[in-house]
Amino acid sequence: MAAAQYYATGRRKTSTARVFLRPGNGAISVNNRTFETFFTTEALRTQIRTPLVLTETADKFDILATVAALPDAPPLEYVEFDSMINVRPAQGNRSRSVEDPVLQARIRDVVDRLVLP
Repeated sequence: MAAAQYYATGRRKTSTARVFLRPGNGAISVNNRTFETFFTTEALRTQIRTPLVLTETADKFDILATVAALPDAPPLEYVEFDSMINVRPAQGNRSRSVEDPVLQARIRDVVDRLVLP
């Protein structure tokens, strides 16, 4: 008999995330990259592992995830420059939109390194 596999999809606007949980030893990969490569800070890794640790399943499942952030957008438009807070209000930014091209380039660089394959 085949082992159970659990699958979920999450969507927001045009982005999609798919997650497969399979019986295993706790390996996690995202977009065919190792967990440590995709999530570069220990804080992120801890936050993601917390539900597995609390349910005592961290070493019982392998997780395979794929993330497509704005997959149909042209290369310079795949990041939405809208923040949850007003970024740099003292510098004249009056909205949540990030309009500074230098800051947009820095955000795009972080997304390239941490999110996109």
